[in-house]
Amino acid sequence: MIKINLATKKQASYTTSTNAGGVGTQTILGRIPVSKEDLQEIPIRKILLSLVACLLGGMVLDDLKMDKIKSFEKEIAQKTEKLERIKKITAKTQNIVQLQKQLEADEFVIQTKIDTINKLIVGRRKTAEMLISLSKLIPNEVWLSAFRFQASKVTIDGRSKDFNFVSDFMKKLGESPYFSKLSLDSTNQVILKGNSLAEFKLRAEDGSEK
Repeated sequence: MIKINLATKKQASYTTSTNAGGVGTQTILGRIPVSKEDLQEIPIRKILLSLVACLLGGMVLDDLKMDKIKSFEKEIAQKTEKLERIKKITAKTQNIVQLQKQLEADEFVIQTKIDTINKLIVGRRKTAEMLISLSKLIPNEVWLSAFRFQASKVTIDGRSKDFNFVSDFMKKLGESPYFSKLSLDSTNQVILKGNSLAEFKLRAEDGSEK
């Protein structure tokens, strides 16, 4: 029978050693010796400070970025508001321009109507004045069948017992300030109820426009 005394085997799980400074340290499985001086040489404080500085720097940078973004957003909002105001002013200006054009167009139409009415009034007044003058100048042996006054042009149609009375009538018309450039447009001899009559057509221009 073979007997083995296990109590006599060395257990190398943890050992202690003495360094130059006389400080005892533990080793893990006896492989990595760590002394107090080695621990003092590791810049843990500096590493922590660096980490804190990095974190603080990142936070400050994030704050600066947020402030910059807010500044940009505020500037964009201000410019957008200003643009909206400009659009409203531009729209009002366009409305004013359109309204002005409409008013000018309406004014032109109204003024044209007024001018037309004035011309009609003037024309009627001239026509009345011409007829009054004509009634004073026409001989008893001459009578009129038509009188037209348009665009400063005068046309007179009539009949007479003789062409001599027509000549006298034309002479009197030529002396009137209401008739100018008088001319005999046509003549014709007609028989009416057994009587021979001289038919004529005169043309003239408005003499009052000189």
